[in-house]
Order: sequence, then structure tokens, then C-alpha cells
Amino acid sequence: MRSARKTILKIFLDTVMLLLLAMMYQKRVICIRFHEIGGLILFGLFLLHNGLNWKWFKGVSSKIFQRGLPLRSRVNWLVNVLLFISMTATIGTGLLISKTLPTSIQQAYLVKPWHYFFAAAALILIGIHLGLHWKYLHHVLLSRLPLPQRAGKVFGCALLVLVLTFGAYSLTLSHFSAWLSGPFQISSALSERHQQFSAELPGDLEHIGDGKQGGISKGSGHGAGMGKGPQSEIVQQPSIQNTFSAMTTYVSIAVLFAWLEVMFEKMLFLVQGAKVLRRN
Repeated sequence: MRSARKTILKIFLDTVMLLLLAMMYQKRVICIRFHEIGGLILFGLFLLHNGLNWKWFKGVSSKIFQRGLPLRSRVNWLVNVLLFISMTATIGTGLLISKTLPTSIQQAYLVKPWHYFFAAAALILIGIHLGLHWKYLHHVLLSRLPLPQRAGKVFGCALLVLVLTFGAYSLTLSHFSAWLSGPFQISSALSERHQQFSAELPGDLEHIGDGKQGGISKGSGHGAGMGKGPQSEIVQQPSIQNTFSAMTTYVSIAVLFAWLEVMFEKMLFLVQGAKVLRRN
């Protein structure tokens, strides 16, 4: 009974975390303060989630360099470590660029691309994490459906196809590629500007550019987008529709990465099986 309650608690906690996380990827889906406070709450739930699984993590950590440990456990352990780093870095950079908390720094525009980068990496890792637990989640979800077994499988497959299609569509329309490449673009921009104007600048990077062009300036232009000048931004009005849209968009993207992990695992299994057959 205690184990069943713990399982239900984990599923409920993970569901709340996933939905709240999805809302974080559109910072004005409700308001910027909700985005920042909600991010801190999400991180607290994430730490609670890890606390509930601490015995497993501690046990695997003690065997991580031993030969007998299954590859799946090693990958799961590595994903958890990378996810912890990504989530911690997302929160840390978020505090440095905060607009409502007294933790922001003057050079926030240099940190912002990293905030996006780690947030995007966290969503990918969460998808992989879900994929590693796909069989368990599949069993739990199907057992909770008030449908006959065959009907439940048909419904589950149809729902999965729908979610994957929407996830692929959402991924093409999202800023994922820009989030992942942002830190490297600003580093390249810094290097190019430094080489171009090194004779004129003693080292104060904040004054590079005049805001008329894109880059890292503090001017008032509408450049290509890493400057501190005001830029045009689409601000959504808080609504149930926008909230639901954010949830479905980024949950479907996470499920897409989970499915890709499952397919990769199956392909790896088939390749290993083929090698065994060849040896025999």
C-alpha cells in the first residue's frame, strides 16, 4: 500500500512538473512574475522528485564505474545528472536576468542566451528521461484507462500519433534551434566586434555598437537581437487558450524526444541482435 501511494505521488508530481515546465517556455503566458516565481517553484518540485528517487541514484552512483552495471542504468544516471545541471543552470541564469526579483545583473544580455540554451537542453533531456521510462508510463497509463485492453491500445496509439505529429509541427515553429545556438552566436559576435574595433575599445564590451545594428549594444535600435535596446516583442494576453497552447506545444515536443529515444533504443537492440545472430 505504501509503495502504491508513493507511485501515485510520483506520477502526480511528474505530471504537475511537466505541465508547469511547459508553461515556463512562454514567459508571458500569464505574466513575467508568474514565469519567474513559477520557475522557482518548479525547481523545488524537481528537487523533491530527485529526493524521492535518491536511493536509486545513490545506488547507481556507487556502481557507475563497475562493469556489471547495465548500459541502460548508466544512460539513465547520466541523463539525470545532465538534467540536474541544466535545471540548476536555467534557474541560476534566470535569477541573473530577472525583471521582478532583486537578483539581476547589469550584463544580463550576456546571460540571457545561456538561459534559453539550458532551458531548451532541459526539455530535450526531460523527453529522453520520459523515453527511458516509456514502458513503465505506458503500462501505468493504459491500466488507468476505463476501456477494454484492445480499445485502450487503439486509443493510445491514435493519441500518440496525434501528439507526435503536433510535437514535430510545434518544433518546426518554435525557437528551439535559436535557443540552442544563441550562446555561440553571441560569442561569435563578441569576437568579430572585438577584432573589428579592438583599436578603439579598451575592453568595455558594453559599449560595442551604437544600437543601430544587431549585436550586443546598449543602444536604442531594433537590431538583430542581442542588444539591450528595446526590441519589438509579441506580448500575449493571459488567457486559458494561451495557457493550454503552451502546455500542449511543449509537452508534445517533450513526448517527441521521448519517442525518438525509444526508437533509438529499439534500433540499437535490433543491431545488437543482428550481431549475435551473425556470430552464431
